[in-house]
Amino acid sequence: MRFKTRPDTFIKLQELRQELHDLSINIKLVKITSHSGIPGYDMVDQHAKEVAYKIAKGEITAPSVISVDDTLGISAAIARRSWQR
Repeated sequence: MRFKTRPDTFIKLQELRQELHDLSINIKLVKITSHSGIPGYDMVDQHAKEVAYKIAKGEITAPSVISVDDTLGISAAIARRSWQR
């Protein structure tokens, strides 16, 4: 995966990926284009943008640490909600 417009972002992501790999945590970054036909994607994308905007404006704070259990719980909740639509 290469980033043509933001090589600095790509480099930072690669560094973070290596740090996680060193901790035996493997991740795969996947680019999903808008309007890709994935049910619920547009809704999730819009929500993520709204939350990121609020964090950037200082309206809300983002957690500095999230556990694997929290991640699984959040993922399951999103899957349940999107499946029911």
